[in-house]
Amino acid sequence: MAQINLLKQQDSTSNFGQFLPGLFVKVLTVAVICLFAYYGWLFLKAKKLVNNISAAEKTISDSKTQAATMPGRDELLTRQAQLKELSGLISKHTYMSQLIPALAKVTLKTAIYTSLKSAGDGNMTLSVALPDMNELDKFLQVFDRPEFSKNFNNLRIGSIHKVQSNGRLYYKFDVIMTYNTSLLNYNGSAISK
Repeated sequence: MAQINLLKQQDSTSNFGQFLPGLFVKVLTVAVICLFAYYGWLFLKAKKLVNNISAAEKTISDSKTQAATMPGRDELLTRQAQLKELSGLISKHTYMSQLIPALAKVTLKTAIYTSLKSAGDGNMTLSVALPDMNELDKFLQVFDRPEFSKNFNNLRIGSIHKVQSNGRLYYKFDVIMTYNTSLLNYNGSAISK
């Protein structure tokens, strides 16, 4: 007798079609659970940040209150205002403390300065006496050097005449020049040296 197979034959394509919706539901369920977990983590993180911000605001508020009630605060504010005013005065004041050393670098030891007239606009008249014409030539050559021409330029010589001083004969003349006006600005480090 012929055998009859009462068991249903499984077709591989129909098995995959039945398995696909179940797989899709499982993946979707895992994705939803991960999404809820992520939003829960974000909520906890945001709550922690809000707590940190409120703690920082409280610390700032306490510091402001403490600073406002600090003993000697009024004295400190007064001194601070005085320092600001002094800084403003210093920045507008003319200082010769950098001009004179810069001028000393370009002079000769034999030169005698009898007067210095300077204005804040950068023009200067310097009266100089030298023992002879060779020294006058050396004196003028120094101002032609590049390291000195950045501070002093437009050098002009006034009339030269002979003068007698302490039994010696000198050649006296006026030097009219333009100087770098930044030499008149306050520089605390230049003064302390």
